[in-house]
Amino acid sequence: MENRKYSLENLTKLREKNAQKNLNVLRKIALNSMKLYKENNKIKESISGLMQDCLMDPELLIEVLRDIS
Repeated sequence: MENRKYSLENLTKLREKNAQKNLNVLRKIALNSMKLYKENNKIKESISGLMQDCLMDPELLIEVLRDIS
């Protein structure tokens, strides 16, 4: 029973590390997408402001996603 508990703890830690890495990759993709959109459309607003605007306006988010593809 003790070995099983130990191995489950290891699996949980491994999954957490993988989740952190995956989220970091997604974060970088989102940030790079915003940078590209900002450069292509000559937007002077900050990236964080642009990301906030995308959260508030789904049509802008769709426009940003279409622009990067």
